[in-house]
Amino acid sequence: MACFFILRKRVKKEYYYIFILVVANIIWGTTFVTVQKTLEFMGVFQFMAVRFFIGAMVIYFFARFSFKDLLKNKKEIIGALLSGFALFGGYYFQTEGLKYTTTVRSGFITGLFVVTVPFFSFILLKIIPSIKSIVGLLISVIGVYLFSVVGNFEFYLNKGDMLTLVCILCFGIQVVFLSFFVNKDNVNRFTFLQLITVFLLSAFKSIGKGDFIVEYSHFLLVSFFVCGVLATGVCFLFQSISQSKITPNKAAVIYTIEPLSAGIVGFLFMNEAFSLINITGAFLILAGVVFTEYQFNPLQKKVR
Repeated sequence: MACFFILRKRVKKEYYYIFILVVANIIWGTTFVTVQKTLEFMGVFQFMAVRFFIGAMVIYFFARFSFKDLLKNKKEIIGALLSGFALFGGYYFQTEGLKYTTTVRSGFITGLFVVTVPFFSFILLKIIPSIKSIVGLLISVIGVYLFSVVGNFEFYLNKGDMLTLVCILCFGIQVVFLSFFVNKDNVNRFTFLQLITVFLLSAFKSIGKGDFIVEYSHFLLVSFFVCGVLATGVCFLFQSISQSKITPNKAAVIYTIEPLSAGIVGFLFMNEAFSLINITGAFLILAGVVFTEYQFNPLQKKVR
């Protein structure tokens, strides 16, 4: 974590916020395979409860707030609860869907949630996306599709795909809630409350289903570190910090990196081959991000 604080002082702030969001998406993309394997040892709600409890404790360890501070701002509490409910829904449908579909298909469908962000931004926040953001988003979405294509462009949806489709609505709403409720003064508290909300909902559902027994495995320790500490505690803190400074529409383009990361992990560890079309899609994803973030004006004259 120290290297990120050093980097923050040495680069332009906007680039720093973009960078940590990119890092978060790369880490999230690596977890699809891990989550799918973990579900062989424990239930969906059990896993979510453990994952988000660990994540919340990581936030509290690094945060600078007392528990008394958590109850001071009603708007902050309401926002964290709303964001937490949306996040709970997103992760439930995504995790449950991974039981019935492949990691690459799950990563691709999850990546499509970026399409919902401008829509919810306009409906909830009245933010009109710029032409540049829309073009960059379209380039990246086309890239996500080509990167995930298998065979002769056959289109079909299995049970896992249908469940994952629901999660993209939840994730889109959560991203917009973050941009509305998070600011530089409440990042740690908001992230902690958001994760605790998901933990409590998951624990309640797990107890309701009678899930108490976990088949122990050394793999679970690795999974809890990767998914709990890194992908939940660290990454959601990075997400909150980043989205306290950049718009949800700009963030949406960066989120297309997650399915790219998931595909690369599938290639390296699940023996899933890449075709020329897949590689073209990967370049388009990166092109969409670069196009959106690169500041250019060919008509601008140099001022002396």
